[in-house]
Amino acid sequence: MKNKIKIIIVGAGEAGSLISKNIYDDKNSPFELVGFVDDDLKKKEKKINGKKVLGELKNLKELIDEFSIKELLIAMPSGRGDVIRKVLDCTKDRRVRYKIIPRSTKVLIQDFGESYLKHIRDVSVEDLLGGEIVKSELKVIGKYLKNKCILITGAAGSIGSELARQVAAFSNAKKVILFDWSENGMFLLQNDIQGSYPNHPVEFVIGDIKDKQRLNYIFDTFSPDLVFHAAVYKHVPLISPGVLSPAACGVIY
Repeated sequence: MKNKIKIIIVGAGEAGSLISKNIYDDKNSPFELVGFVDDDLKKKEKKINGKKVLGELKNLKELIDEFSIKELLIAMPSGRGDVIRKVLDCTKDRRVRYKIIPRSTKVLIQDFGESYLKHIRDVSVEDLLGGEIVKSELKVIGKYLKNKCILITGAAGSIGSELARQVAAFSNAKKVILFDWSENGMFLLQNDIQGSYPNHPVEFVIGDIKDKQRLNYIFDTFSPDLVFHAAVYKHVPLISPGVLSPAACGVIY
């Protein structure tokens, strides 16, 4: 393929290595991999699938200019929001596009052998916000969640899944109920949560937020003390023409 997009992979770990192999194996890939950057000094000058670790994050500007890089691919599926923001801050005055591998894809890659290239997407606002909690507020939040039964709707979505991880990380809730209609999304979330927090009491419930009978079952069975309602549509331009169905998702009744 001619006119391939020159990229640098940010992160020379397992995910970065697999992506580089996917690019090498796929002759129709739109990417031309120039190399990697990683802040682990032990990896400097190391070769991964024939491509060098060219430097650290602080070297990104110079590397973008030197190699005419068009895109940065952030290959840190477990990277928190502050890590992603650091990448953007290092290159904010360079005209490059930012791509990312979502956390949940790790399960598909490891268990089913899928290519990472299928799951690459643009960096979203949710990616930038992920993990951004002021340390002074952690004790207050932890105290508020302690011994409560917590329901998170839309748990498999971008916002709901991040809420689920943040709540599970405190490990002091009595129980966490994760509710979403997407079977595949819940499968990915279940693998993620149970892999990271195996001893935390979490229930995964599949259902439609507009199904009153299903909601009654959840409230009658679990009696949640606190509800994080993330089962709402967030892309206003897309939903404006047909507002009634999205509005129904935004209300629990």
